[in-house]
Amino acid sequence: MPALAEAPPRPVLRLSVDTLSRISNIPARRWAAQVLAGPSLTYRRLGEQAALGNSPYVTPSAFSRFLDNVAPNQLAQEEKASAGFGIQVQAHRMLNGRWSLSTGLGYQEYATQTTYYYYQPVTTGVPGLGSTPISPASIGPNRLTHRDIYRFLTVPVRLGYGLGQGSASRWYYGVLAGADAAIYVGGKSTGADTSPRNWSSSGAPYRPVSLSISAGLDLRYRATSRVELLAQPTATYFVNSLMKSDSELTPRYLVGTGVLFGLSYGLR
Repeated sequence: MPALAEAPPRPVLRLSVDTLSRISNIPARRWAAQVLAGPSLTYRRLGEQAALGNSPYVTPSAFSRFLDNVAPNQLAQEEKASAGFGIQVQAHRMLNGRWSLSTGLGYQEYATQTTYYYYQPVTTGVPGLGSTPISPASIGPNRLTHRDIYRFLTVPVRLGYGLGQGSASRWYYGVLAGADAAIYVGGKSTGADTSPRNWSSSGAPYRPVSLSISAGLDLRYRATSRVELLAQPTATYFVNSLMKSDSELTPRYLVGTGVLFGLSYGLR
């Protein structure tokens, strides 16, 4: 009996669960050192304006702080966004083909700007014969701009996820999200008499440690087998008010958006 011819093998359809563009040229080095720095545009979100509270008894010190901060609380409503900047040094580790984790130390400066107008009394006359005051409205207003500055040492932690590569294999893009522990180290703000007041890390009406969250993009260009050029557009928000609860100052939550540029050097 003649042998039956074997049927040709059936084609097998293979499906990939990962539908994102493939990252075929991920660096073999899992550890890298990164240095980043760049400008930002910073602002704040104000909470409910400070008040003396509902207690029938107000301590003299609380009442004094409230009076001292009337002018700063009023000027806070007029604040505008201003330029800030940041710098970070990080250790970066690739967890697998797409996930990465980085942490390190940084410095971040947030700022707002306030412009207000005031009248300065002026008198005229002949010395010894008296003088005649001129109405302030006839010589004003005078314009003055103050810049409030908040400086922090930060401990950033970032989790990254790679989305794929650009048309050229040297380009890589992904997303970043994370949090920063922000340690207040000093700054400058508007005082009770609307004049600038400098602050150090001690004695300031600001929390010594705050927490911020951030999200953004991770854009990389591989210049050599070890060196990558980085650009990370990022938005940041403070989840707690910068002001101490007993400061009698309007609560403020700092926000910022900017771009960090830098280098990544593969270690191993």
